[in-house]
Amino acid sequence: MTTGQQPADGFASGGPSAGAVSSAHDAVAATGAPAPVRGLETGSQGAGSPAGLAGAGRRRWKWVIGIGGGLAVLAAAALIWYLNWGPAGVPALVLEKPAAISAQDRDEIVVDVRLTNLPEGVYPGASLAVEFDRGKLECVGVRQGTMKTLGGAGGFSIPIWSVDADYANREGRVNAMYLDQTGETWAYAPDGFAKGDADILLRLVFRLRDSAQAGDELDLRVKDAVLATTDNALRGSSLATADRTLRAFHTTVEVAD
Repeated sequence: MTTGQQPADGFASGGPSAGAVSSAHDAVAATGAPAPVRGLETGSQGAGSPAGLAGAGRRRWKWVIGIGGGLAVLAAAALIWYLNWGPAGVPALVLEKPAAISAQDRDEIVVDVRLTNLPEGVYPGASLAVEFDRGKLECVGVRQGTMKTLGGAGGFSIPIWSVDADYANREGRVNAMYLDQTGETWAYAPDGFAKGDADILLRLVFRLRDSAQAGDELDLRVKDAVLATTDNALRGSSLATADRTLRAFHTTVEVAD
């Protein structure tokens, strides 16, 4: 994530202070000639000298680096807040980063797909499309998550999503889907969601190919995701990344030595 913020008014780097500028304006009004602005006088040892300008430049860069570091910390804190305590009306779908894996390791790589919250409603259908590097990763399939649907033993059930692994490996895109054909009996609902305990929709499973090398950072990017309601046509209640009613956060698979 990038901050993109500009310095607040009055904090632009290297500019004269508001007081100095005001004094200069007063001097012009009184005498008709501009007075030197404090901090910009010229002279062999003044701020306008080569040595003074070089020192000011170094101080300015230290100030910029310090501000940049502070903004990076604030951005990280904001992201953590956004994921955990963000607006309840805008859920997020998060691809959890798996542990780093050795280039020689062919164990399965499991990526949890976590939902931050689920608004009121009944969601009988869901789909997810994730792009990956088919030259270095193999899609093995998907596993059950922890989020529950209505129905089943005890009133709830953990569904199994469908995926075509052969298609995924040809296209470099996992297309996973869940559909309750009854429309609501086996649908997702807030009663089957619990943050930290029942918030994983499904798990994506990959394996490294022989072409993967140490140092690779293999992107997994959400291209589309939907949790569909039966009354979306009337209420617009479905969650979808395309409609910005569902946020998405990508991840990477880190290949170690």
